[in-house]
Amino acid sequence: MDMELITSNKKKLEEFKRILPEIKSRPGDDLREVEGTAKEVIMYKSLEAGIGAIVEDTILIINGEEVVDIKWKIDELKKLKPVDTIKASWQVMLGYNNGEEINIYRGIVNGIIIPDSKDRGYGFDPYFLPDGSDVTLARLEQEGRKDNFSARKNALISLKKDRPEDVIKIKYINEWDGEYQNN
Repeated sequence: MDMELITSNKKKLEEFKRILPEIKSRPGDDLREVEGTAKEVIMYKSLEAGIGAIVEDTILIINGEEVVDIKWKIDELKKLKPVDTIKASWQVMLGYNNGEEINIYRGIVNGIIIPDSKDRGYGFDPYFLPDGSDVTLARLEQEGRKDNFSARKNALISLKKDRPEDVIKIKYINEWDGEYQNN
């Protein structure tokens, strides 16, 4: 079965195409995201997208806490004071629905949050300083080096090599009866 990336986010699509040019894609509507763990979000997005679809979800893990709905956290990141080092991880999960299973692929990059960053960029990129870099993701993007520190790239490599972190049988997934994130 052919795999096809579905996303409504043009910025992410640019990154996907830059990292894995052969990936097939089609624009899609925003898929609903459950108010749950990162694994639940990607699993239910995969179900909603349908057979053959690859979907993506990005989270930050800040001081051990999963921040699933990042857009609501950006304002808080801007207000933090640079007193302590704020440990963080950028995690990208890809879900592939083959009709019988949801295969989950993950990429992760560790780093710290830089609250007083003057960088400009998309999402949390201005505030995330990956381990091994002396500049934020936003600056790395401007310099054309973001892919060297990319959780998205790591997840795509796992997908390309077909090395899922988790495989969930669709017949064992219960219908979601909880809340949804505000999109």
